[in-house]
Amino acid sequence: EGPSVDGSKVVVEQLRALARLPSGRLQSVLRGLEDARIVRATPALVGDPVYVFYHQRLREVAAAAMTDDAKRTLHERFARWFEDTSSGGTIDAGQLAYHWQHAGSPQRAAHWAIVAGDAARSQLAWALAASWYERAVALASTAPSGVATIAVRGKLADCLFLGGKLAAAAD
Repeated sequence: EGPSVDGSKVVVEQLRALARLPSGRLQSVLRGLEDARIVRATPALVGDPVYVFYHQRLREVAAAAMTDDAKRTLHERFARWFEDTSSGGTIDAGQLAYHWQHAGSPQRAAHWAIVAGDAARSQLAWALAASWYERAVALASTAPSGVATIAVRGKLADCLFLGGKLAAAAD
């Protein structure tokens, strides 16, 4: 279930945190999934191998078999794991925004979308930053206590303007 929620690739450490299985049992499950050609292990630059689904449709089937509550729970576990194990310079704000959104926490998702937007903006990636700020505004509108959307809308307008989208920035 873990890789079906993440949607891409996971390392054993992530699976251990999500599955909450003893290491020996987790290795046995992973070997069974590899033997059945559902997932494959690919070498990582450092550390444990990375596990990916053989095909996107396999991931979709696994995700479809899960209840909405189970998906939300796994997304929350992923988000908490990312927050707990990431250091300041290596936080993947986009992953955190995605997982908090799917965990049903729009306020936390909006926060991380803003962080992702700020990171893209600092790299002069105006379109990417605008996309993250748009997501943050949409998420903030569904959050119970809201996030400072005026400041985010200002950042969004700046990025749209700097990216040459003048009409959109004027809105």
